[in-house]
Amino acid sequence: MKFITSVLLIIMAAANLTAADLDGISYAGIKIGVGHTSQEAPDEQYIDYNISSDQNGFHTEIFFNWHFLNEIALDVGLSVINRGEFRWFVEGVGNFFGTINLYPIDAGVKIKPLASQLSDNYQPWIAGGGSLIVGRGVIEGGSILNPYVYIDRDSESATTLGWWLGAGFDSFVSTTIGLTGSVKYHKMDFGEAIGGYLDHSGYQIAFGIAYILRTNNE
Repeated sequence: MKFITSVLLIIMAAANLTAADLDGISYAGIKIGVGHTSQEAPDEQYIDYNISSDQNGFHTEIFFNWHFLNEIALDVGLSVINRGEFRWFVEGVGNFFGTINLYPIDAGVKIKPLASQLSDNYQPWIAGGGSLIVGRGVIEGGSILNPYVYIDRDSESATTLGWWLGAGFDSFVSTTIGLTGSVKYHKMDFGEAIGGYLDHSGYQIAFGIAYILRTNNE
């Protein structure tokens, strides 16, 4: 029992020393989770179209962080946020259904306010920045005038600028692998409607893994 306890203490001490050596690193990874869109009703100009849409969908993000200071990192990410299915029914015309996807490209700053108090085995962070967002709605099917005239595939897209805020944690479990989790809010308000909606702002919760590309000693 004493031997096992001693081994565990040695492993924990080594992990802490290794993590402490990772200040100023750069790393990249992927996160997967879910998203929720805040706006429930379509915009007023589309009310007569009897539009409805899901508010929940999947969220995937590829990210890169570079710690140019111990407590501060450049945070860049590319996300796919799926709003879910939208449905239109236009009286006398037909009905349509499809999906809405949002592709924000984020750039900002990540701050670890407790970097000097906690080891890098667990580092909470806050972050924020700007986004270039491409939104795309794809009509996957429907009927026009009668159920025998079937449409197959059409799409609409728009681009806008927005912003994002987030919070989460990084945990470096070895010299090459890290775990991460985040909660983000994206402000995504378009000038052109996608699937009948202008505002696609919402929250995303995701967890993932990172590969440590470089330590501050390299």
